[in-house]
Amino acid sequence: MDTQKTSETERKKLLQGSERRTALFLIGLIVMIAVACAATAEMSVDNFFMIANWRAFQRHGFYITDPLSMHHTFRCSLEKWLSCALVYGIYETAGLAGMRVMLFVLTVLIAFLQYRLCCYTSGNRDMSLVFTVFMIGTMTPFLQFRPQVFTIVILLLETLCLEHWIRERRVRYLIVLPLLSFLEMQFHSTIWPCFFMVFAAYLADTELVSGRPEFHFKDKLPMAAAAAACFGTLFCNPYGAWSVFYIFRSYGDADMNSCIMELARPTYMDVTMLIWLVLMVLALLFENRKMPLRYLLLFIGFFAFSCTAVRNEIFLCALAGFVPCFLLREKKLHFGINLMLLLPLLLIVFCAGSEQSRGKEPDELETMTSLFDELKDHGIADGSDIYCDFNTGSYAEYFGFHPYIDGRAEVFLKKVNGEQDLFSEYVRHGNGEIYYRDFLDRYDFACLVVNSDMEPAFYQELLHAPEIEVLFTNREYTVFLEKRK
Repeated sequence: MDTQKTSETERKKLLQGSERRTALFLIGLIVMIAVACAATAEMSVDNFFMIANWRAFQRHGFYITDPLSMHHTFRCSLEKWLSCALVYGIYETAGLAGMRVMLFVLTVLIAFLQYRLCCYTSGNRDMSLVFTVFMIGTMTPFLQFRPQVFTIVILLLETLCLEHWIRERRVRYLIVLPLLSFLEMQFHSTIWPCFFMVFAAYLADTELVSGRPEFHFKDKLPMAAAAAACFGTLFCNPYGAWSVFYIFRSYGDADMNSCIMELARPTYMDVTMLIWLVLMVLALLFENRKMPLRYLLLFIGFFAFSCTAVRNEIFLCALAGFVPCFLLREKKLHFGINLMLLLPLLLIVFCAGSEQSRGKEPDELETMTSLFDELKDHGIADGSDIYCDFNTGSYAEYFGFHPYIDGRAEVFLKKVNGEQDLFSEYVRHGNGEIYYRDFLDRYDFACLVVNSDMEPAFYQELLHAPEIEVLFTNREYTVFLEKRK
């Protein structure tokens, strides 16, 4: 009888929730998200393009004309050189496993910094863990082997430093900021202006004193000096200001926005945007609405920035989440059951989802390796000028060829390269607005690598052209040659 009572007591204790068990459950959930992101991540076309960029750097140094495509006189730059060097070094040394370890470490670091920011501003550990789960969870589509991940780490550190300065007035937090700005210029200079989106919110911060807004100009002077020093790092890059400002020349290009999915604007049904909008509205409606103006400016700023393109949603997910957490700072979490018991079930769900997503993903690298190896076997030498579509072109550069176009859309705009609107030509050619013979007469291609699914019209034109012959077919790709006269 006593044994039964003891067993029943132990069972109740096991099922009973507590603050510690809830915290461990949330931490476990964060770790599982990080593991799932890293375990399912694959090398993408962007990664192989980055490796090709660093190989070009090893041959040419910091080039100013394009060494990768067949258009060697186009102006271009290696604006994210440090990211390219890191991806190249890790992949060449440790392969995909090394890349996944790097992504796991960066994801955990991002989650830790998000928690620190939430906890430091709100003082509520439980809500900080909850919002860290929300932030890292909504970020999962963007957690890839891309420079944006390094940018998020840098922007989180910047926000933490500015918060510490506002509250503690220790100069060391301002001294760190130019270093962070310098690193961002090397990792991903085209996103460097986001560094000042955060800064602007803190510089514009005001508070109400006796019902009147007070700007505190004198208190802002050290922060303004730090901002000026950060701006000076604009020129501490091999390409200087060009590495930042050239990207603005491509903004708003209709062809790019229509062809590149991540440049499309989110719809009103975008799940990520809706989650954060609903969380912010609920926090404003039901909890303490008193907060510094800078928090509201940060949330509105990054929400508006996310509305301009899908790829910008990462900044809303990663940085703005601490604002509703601050509004809910007086909320206490209490779960009557032990949520830790759910972790094994969630682990099974995560593993099943990971295996399912991995099974659906075609092995693009295997396809491209087979394609370009066969191309070389047929006598098309390394360094040849070949026709490829937008996506395949980046792989072609990785395998040593010079394609007609690649994934760097902005490089093929006249506003950037200074010579030709090649991207517009590529789009019109793909739409059938340019006769295939007129197109081929403009260039001297060693061969044409055509994806029959991506370019069905061009494929059919070449297939039925009497002066064109099929060299070989590899899966959905057909390689064409002009017959010798």
